[in-house]
Amino acid sequence: MSTITVTNIQATGETASRAVSGVAAAWAKVVYSGGVPSSADSINISSYNDDATGTYDANFTNAMSSSDYSASGMSINNTRVLTYNTFNSSYLEFKVYNLGISATTLSDNDSSFSIHGDLA
Repeated sequence: MSTITVTNIQATGETASRAVSGVAAAWAKVVYSGGVPSSADSINISSYNDDATGTYDANFTNAMSSSDYSASGMSINNTRVLTYNTFNSSYLEFKVYNLGISATTLSDNDSSFSIHGDLA
């Protein structure tokens, strides 16, 4: 595999370029079927672990350089909230809470997230 080293990138059809450091290191749209998470689409996510109802690990294909990265995302349903529990260089544990029931009730629900930080 070849490596291209650049400072900025510009996608086909875009008029502006952006710094490579601002591009997400990983992202995913996670869908649940019978409590089993899978990616509807993703970059740098190899698989998921089902830790418990509403608690999952997203495993990175390529590890982050450390656990000091930023994660942001949302649950697809307006009564649910996505939180991040464990930041690890090889995975991110996330939880989905169903606020329609209670602030402590975990729920399987579609969600999406992105990770910004340095790859190892």
